[in-house]
Formats: sequence, structure tokens, C-alpha cells
Amino acid sequence: MKNEKFKIKAKEFFAYLIKNIKKANKTKLFLYSAIGFSFIIFIYAAFLYFIVTDKFEGKKWALPSKIYSDSLTLYPGIDINSIDLAGRLKRLNYHRVLAEPKQGEYRQEGNIIDIYLHNFVYPNKPFNGFPIRLYLKNTQIEKMENYQTKEEIFSIEIEPELITAIFEGGWQERNLVKLSAVPKYLTDAIVTIEDRRFYEHFGIDLRSIARAILANIKNIGVSQGGSTITQQLVKNMFLSHKRTFWRKINEAVMAVILDARYSKEEILEAYINEIYLGQRGSVGIFGFGEAARFYFSKEVSQLTLAESALLSGLIRSPNSYSPYVNVNKARTRRNLVLSKLLEKDKITNDEYKTALSEQILMREYQIKDNDAPYFVDYVRKQLQENYPESVLTSEGLQIFTTLDPNLQRAGERALKSGLAELERKYPSLKRKEHDESLQGAILVIQPQTGYIKAMLGGRDYKITQFNRITQAKRQPGSVFKPVVYLTALMPMPDGKPKFTPSSIIDDSPVTINFDLTTKTGAPRIMTRNITAMLP
Repeated sequence: MKNEKFKIKAKEFFAYLIKNIKKANKTKLFLYSAIGFSFIIFIYAAFLYFIVTDKFEGKKWALPSKIYSDSLTLYPGIDINSIDLAGRLKRLNYHRVLAEPKQGEYRQEGNIIDIYLHNFVYPNKPFNGFPIRLYLKNTQIEKMENYQTKEEIFSIEIEPELITAIFEGGWQERNLVKLSAVPKYLTDAIVTIEDRRFYEHFGIDLRSIARAILANIKNIGVSQGGSTITQQLVKNMFLSHKRTFWRKINEAVMAVILDARYSKEEILEAYINEIYLGQRGSVGIFGFGEAARFYFSKEVSQLTLAESALLSGLIRSPNSYSPYVNVNKARTRRNLVLSKLLEKDKITNDEYKTALSEQILMREYQIKDNDAPYFVDYVRKQLQENYPESVLTSEGLQIFTTLDPNLQRAGERALKSGLAELERKYPSLKRKEHDESLQGAILVIQPQTGYIKAMLGGRDYKITQFNRITQAKRQPGSVFKPVVYLTALMPMPDGKPKFTPSSIIDDSPVTINFDLTTKTGAPRIMTRNITAMLP
């Protein structure tokens, strides 16, 4: 009944509206239309304004939580081969050089190894890297010192390895930096190559748009874009990368809002942290802070002019101009950026020539793999008991564990070779189907602390994710006997063991009396015979 009345009223309203529109003169009709259109534009702009300010003033980026291994402690007497020092440095992106090392580099000459340690933020304090020298006797460290101050060092930590990250969607690696920490020639290079009138326009550059339109008409296709740094930032932070008419309209309006609401410095800082600059396996490299680490193994504040020009040149096409893909193409692009800087008087002729002659030192390409998937699952399960998934995937937590990467890799090799050897000796154990193959598990624990140093819950995590360390429920059986024997043979407080391997244990029945009191207060004696059963 109510619906019927509503339909009748709606029909009456629209009939009245159409009747009055016909009666209204053209001036009033135009005025009403203009007011209505203006109101729609206002609502549209207000909606976009809310989107821009809400994210730009809130949390701009979702940072994955990172799970690290234990750090490596170096000290006199340790064998560098047993700890695989060279492999550790390689995985931590230290670059071997012949000259005196800079940060993130090392060299070895005879029995001397020089390492310039990375900066790293530990749970209790930040660590500022400095150069150390290791004096070797054969393969053992005999002495250590800070080779700049000549101060002797008795122990030093090499930073932990990144095992994996917890993220939602794609893994975006990003090291946030402040604009004040970015070298001026890097910001000059970015502005010069991407948006020369950045400090003059109001978010969109009408000259660049007009120039791009003429170039595209001339070449009969899209050969040139007119996007400003602000528009690029809007596209990457707020919009999709689909080339549609409405996306370009939204991009332009939001760029104007962003430019009107925030300073050029704030916009440039966000751009420096947002822009995509390459790929490491499945991991995306975002922002110049992370790109400086990935390509040159240094902090963004330590970049040279040539390195800054190379990174700036990547913006247009990171995977095309990457030095890992084509070093000659990367050099040509870098030199173009340098020539633009010289043309705009941002650098001197001497700086230009020095930067041109600088070699592109390639770091060995390292893909981050999850080397301890069973252990990571175990850690993640513990984390989920204390942190919501949204926190783990967006707050950038650093999780430090006790895992020893070398023991983990050694355990993996031992497990695979051991099971393969059993299958070779006993062919009946071998199965045709991978998911039915012989399985095993390894758990390495530090006796003094109980720390887990390695964990392998199965033969191959890709085939089965069932962790036979934490999920399999089985009786330990005789495997537990060594624990009992070890406890019995341990020295007492006086230094002498209570039992020795030759001790004879009396296993005759034992009677123990329990003096219990009933509710009435009367004592009651319970007797129980216990027979000691020793293996």
C-alpha cells in the first residue's frame, strides 16, 4: 500500500517538474542548470579532496613486517669457512672490491679482510657501520680492529639476514627517507628529467600537456606524456594505471588539490618514497631509499652525482634502464640526465666530466628467497597470537629470530642427502609419488639457551607444508633415553657425578608412606609400591 502511494506521489512530482520546466524561460533554465552543475562539481571535488587528504595526512604506505635471522658474531679464534663468511657477505649485499672499501664493500688481500659494515637498526639501538679489519691465521681470525682508528675489537656483529617478509598483495620493499637526507643533486636530477617546471606549475603543466598533444598528433600516436611529478604521485598513490579518460580527469583534479593543499617539498618527499624503481625477483623496489640499497648497497645520503643520475633515469622505465638488464643502456640514460643537469646549470662542467667517467659498479644480483619456510610458519603462528594480521602486513615490524642461516642450509642438505641415501640402500622405501616420499625432520637447539637455530619440518616445503617438528604428535620412545642418561651423569654441586656408567641401580620395589589427614582430622596412612624400571 505504501509503495503504491509513493509511486503515485513520484509521478505527480515529475509531472509537475516537467510542466514547470516547459513554462520556465530560457534564462531561468540556464541558471538552474548552472547551479545544479556547479553543485555536482563541488561534491565531486570535495570527494576527491577527502581521498587526497585522508591518505596523504594518514599512513601513506603499507610496510611489510620483516623476519630476520640471528646476527653473526665475529671474534678471534672463529673459523671463517665454518661460518661461511664470504657467503654471508654476499647474501647481505656486500660488494667485493680491490680498492679501499666504502660502506657495503669488502676486500681480501692475503690474510687480511677489510669490511665496511652497513648501518643497521637493532631492537635495542641503531648501529652505525664502520670499517673493520680481520687478521687471519690460515682460516681462523687471529685479531680484529677498526682499521681507521686502529682500536682492537674483541667481538663484532654482522647484521642479520632478511629471511622473508609478511605482506598483503605484492611485496613492496621500501626504505622511507626524509627530503633533508636526500642529496641536492638527486632532487635536481629528478626534477630536471621528469618535470622541469615542478616549482612553477600548480599540479598540472598546461605547457607540457599542449606540447605532448602536438607531439602525439605529429607522430600519430602516444609518443610523449605531459604528466607532472604531482600527477605521477597521484596516479601511483591513489589511482590505477589503466589509461582511461576518467582516470586522467581524476588525476588532473587530484593533482591540483594536492598542489594547493601541500608544499612542493612535501610532494617531492612523498614522490621520492613512492616511485617504482625496479624488481628483485618477486620483490618490487619502491622509492630512492631502497633503490640506493639495492643498486649500490648504500644509504641514499651517500649517493654520488653519477649514481643519483642513474637512479633518476630509471623512473621512465625501471626494468628497461636497469644496469642489471643492460649496463650500456643504463649508462646512456645516466649520461643524458647528467647533460640535462649541466644544461640547466645544476652542476659544473668539472662535476659533469667526473660523473661521466665514473664506472657503474655492479652488485651481484641477489634474489631474496625464504630459506626457512617451516621456521617462518612457526614464527608467524606465534606472531598471530599477539598481533592482528593487518598490523603484520602494514606496520613495518622488525622481527628478530634465533635462526642460524648456515645451520639451516647445512640441515637442509643433510636431510635431503640422508633420506636419498636411505632410499638408495632400501629401495622399498622409495615412492613414485612425491607426496608419498620418505620424510624426515631436523631441529637444532642451542643447549645453553634453548634457542632454535635451525628447523626443517619436512623434505620439501613445496610438496608438503606439514611441519613434523611442531605438528606431528608421536611418542619419543627411546629417543628420550639420552636425555635421562645425561641428567643422571651430570656433576652434582660438589663437582662429582652421582652416577657413572658403571653404577649399579637397585630396581627392587620401593614402599612410600603418605601421611594424609582426613576431614575429621584423623590421620590416614597410604602405602604404594613403586618399582623402578630402568632401561
